[in-house]
Amino acid sequence: MASLEAMRLSIVDVLGASQRRPATALALIDGPFSPWKEGEKYVDFQQPQPPSDVALQVEPIKGGDAKVYCIAAASILAKVTRDRLMRRYAELWPEYGLAEHKGYPTARHVAAIAKHGATAIHRRTFAPLKAQELPPPSADELRQIEAIEAAAQAKEGTP
Repeated sequence: MASLEAMRLSIVDVLGASQRRPATALALIDGPFSPWKEGEKYVDFQQPQPPSDVALQVEPIKGGDAKVYCIAAASILAKVTRDRLMRRYAELWPEYGLAEHKGYPTARHVAAIAKHGATAIHRRTFAPLKAQELPPPSADELRQIEAIEAAAQAKEGTP
C-alpha cells in the first residue's frame, strides 16, 4: 500500500504543480494495480484524488519496467535519486548504515531500528515499524529532510 500511496501523491503533485494543467493525462504504472484501487477494502486508500479538471487515465502494467521504456527510465532515475539521498541521510544518521543498504530491510538496518528507534525518514508502514505506535516526524526533522533534498537537487539536479 505504501508504494501505491506514494504513486497517488506523486501523480497528484505533478498534475497540481503544472502551470498549464493538461485536460487529459496518462499515468503508466509499473505494477498490476492502480494507485486508486477500487473496492470496500481500499476505501481508506483513495486520497488524494487527482485534480477534478484533468481526465486521468491510469494504466497499470505488470512488469512495466521490462516492457515500457519510459517506465524503465523512471525506475532507474528513482533508484539513483533514492541512493543519493540515502548517502546524504547517512551523514545525519550514520548508525543506521543507510549508505550501504539504501533503506532496504537488511538485518543490519532492522537491528539499528531496534537499537536506535525510527528516524524521520522511516515510513511508519515499514514492516519492522508497522506494529509500533510511532509519532510523526517533528517539524525540525522535516526541515532537515527538506534541506537535504533541496541540497541534493541543487547539487546533482535530481528531481
